[in-house]
Amino acid sequence: MIIPINFLKPLEKVFMYHLKNLSKMISDEGVVQTPIIADKKHGIVLDGSHRYIFFLMNGYKEVPVKFVDYDNEHIRVGSRLIHRHLVQDKIKISKKEVVRRGLRGELFPPRTTRHFFPFRKNERINVPLDSLKKGAKVDVENFIANATFQDEISHNQKYLSEIEKEFDELIRYMEEIRQTKDYLKTQILMMQKQTKSVAFFPGKFQPVHMGHITSLMKIFDDYDKIIIGITSDSPNVLSLDERREIFQSILSRFDKFEYVFFDTALIDIKEKSILPKFDVCVSGNEKIIDFMKKLNFKTRLLERSKGVGYSGTEIRSIFENKN
Repeated sequence: MIIPINFLKPLEKVFMYHLKNLSKMISDEGVVQTPIIADKKHGIVLDGSHRYIFFLMNGYKEVPVKFVDYDNEHIRVGSRLIHRHLVQDKIKISKKEVVRRGLRGELFPPRTTRHFFPFRKNERINVPLDSLKKGAKVDVENFIANATFQDEISHNQKYLSEIEKEFDELIRYMEEIRQTKDYLKTQILMMQKQTKSVAFFPGKFQPVHMGHITSLMKIFDDYDKIIIGITSDSPNVLSLDERREIFQSILSRFDKFEYVFFDTALIDIKEKSILPKFDVCVSGNEKIIDFMKKLNFKTRLLERSKGVGYSGTEIRSIFENKN
């Protein structure tokens, strides 16, 4: 939001050369891309000290600010970037100290504090400078640190070193995450092997055709074992053994298929104990699905494949027409 600048209170002094460079960049662009982050209760500038001084020295009466609740436990303060990841006893800066200094005007040296927020600071706002109210320029000499050009270079080098250490910590953290990810994937695979899923694929298969084989291939990767249930049902084109032999001749390379036989139609079965043990009944026949649901089995309805060689009725009619 855009607020009166006199509500804000500085927390740190600033470097003169960095202030000059930042001032030129903002003035050349003609827009403010990043808001100052401030404590909403006291107006203490937590992030953006150099931008705050830029507005002050150029006479701006208004500034774009993102307010935060400094009492929020997810907002932390440290003295180095590494404190984003590691909380160490050497951290001597506290929120209480920040508020005390901000209210009393006892400014920290430049870039003393490192505030860590539960959001990304690279938010872009693009507020035109000429949209902000201006007044008389303010003398900011008391906010400028007594530092030489070489002092700033030295400080920037130390800050670069902080960034490199943070990169190292992030790499270590990513390696921890990678190891955890690999461990969990291994655990899932082991658990899946221990908990085998079994599908029951019943039908009369008079005769076995491409529709049946296509359906089996669709579900092949979904189950550890597939039980093909061959029923005795009219029309009686092929025997039970003939139908099993056709399946075996096609599926012999795979070891996950088993076969069971029934001397009646599936929907005529009266006792659940006759059926094999399985987790889900899979079929493209809605009558079979409805029947298995009535027996309180878990079911999966497959979409039937269409085309020549995919319909038992069509194949049987060809046999009949050719006598």
